[in-house]
Amino acid sequence: MQTKLANQNNHHSNSCRQGFTLIELLVVISIIALLISILLPALGKARQSARRIMCASNLRSIGVGVYQYAMQNDDALPWHRSSVSGRYKVYANSTQEWYTFGLLYKMRYLESARAFYCPSNTYQPARDYNYFETNWREDLPAVDIVTHYTERGYDEHRTDESLIFRTLRELDGNAYASDGLDRHIRYSHSVGANVLYGDSSVQWVADHDGTVFASVVETGTTPRTVVQWIWDNKYAR
Repeated sequence: MQTKLANQNNHHSNSCRQGFTLIELLVVISIIALLISILLPALGKARQSARRIMCASNLRSIGVGVYQYAMQNDDALPWHRSSVSGRYKVYANSTQEWYTFGLLYKMRYLESARAFYCPSNTYQPARDYNYFETNWREDLPAVDIVTHYTERGYDEHRTDESLIFRTLRELDGNAYASDGLDRHIRYSHSVGANVLYGDSSVQWVADHDGTVFASVVETGTTPRTVVQWIWDNKYAR
């Protein structure tokens, strides 16, 4: 009998030791909450960094495509018509014509049109590659197609020679395209922009203090793009 009671007491004692008190549970929960608060910002920054790297890779692919296009078209850059489309539109349904980056894809200088869409874009997140995927495969889509990048190539309707380049030689390694569009609300990254140069290299232009965002504003009907600001402020290399 004494042995049985002793076993029962030991079992009861072990059960108590195996459980958690309320204080212990609160301590564990507090530690978990602290770890989450520490790790979440780091994970967010890592995600932003990965997207920025992917965006730079997109621009680098575009740069290679532009170079190949120029080599096979008497050094000319892909042309653009601002009278019917913004600097980020690559197909205009009104004229049924492809422009700039659209030409690169249709002429097979780029394998996928996915390269024209920044993973960090927040202005029109729904209008990404998936939104236009079917249209990209059509010869004459029934909709306008836009991308997340702007460029400063040849535009037959612009008279301001300082804003455009007709050939790769004229571009001469200067800023050509970026992920920033034509208004501050259309930027993909909040602390800077990826910029493609004429030598197909890509550089991150930091804007932690908001200088670029404050300077790139719409003036009348001619909005300034990020890449134009970079040129005007001597960021060209």
